[in-house]
Amino acid sequence: SLIDATLMAEDERFYNHPGFDPLGIARAFWRNMLASEIVEGGSTLGQQLVKNTILGPSDGYEDKIEEILLSVAVDAKYSKDAILQLYLNTIPYGSNVYGAETASRLYFGKHVKDLSVSESAILASLPKHPTYLSPYGEHVNELEERRDWVLEKMYSHKLISELDYSTALSTPLAFSHLDLDIKAPHFVMHLR
Repeated sequence: SLIDATLMAEDERFYNHPGFDPLGIARAFWRNMLASEIVEGGSTLGQQLVKNTILGPSDGYEDKIEEILLSVAVDAKYSKDAILQLYLNTIPYGSNVYGAETASRLYFGKHVKDLSVSESAILASLPKHPTYLSPYGEHVNELEERRDWVLEKMYSHKLISELDYSTALSTPLAFSHLDLDIKAPHFVMHLR
């Protein structure tokens, strides 16, 4: 369920584009123009992977073009499943956590394969704003809203049943107790 949730949250046409999504870019450009600010990105999973593992944060249109070109090259060299696996194993999920398995263990105390639909939707919600939407932060309501949005997309694309959808929506957010008794946690995590 994490794969389906991630695709709905980040790149629903993942299996149908060559590394970049012209429709997604056009939609994001239009919505950002209407809002007179950046409210949506048009990056695919491949572009996010390239940005997170090779390029770093984007500074403008030239960086975006380089990101697209590298994403097309990655898409040509690797299978979609390999790209998805790389993405899920390297994406930041907040709290100095990288990769879905590590995030699943930290936030829910279980392996990714054991996640519920609701928990999968929560993890899929985090990469958009990992620090801001942290389950241990002040914006848990926004995290729940994003989870509900992901669940709605999963249901509307017939990836989950109506029962799974209603059960997941009614499931309250619950996270493992974060037991970090570390002095200078940023320094310790940096060293780790």
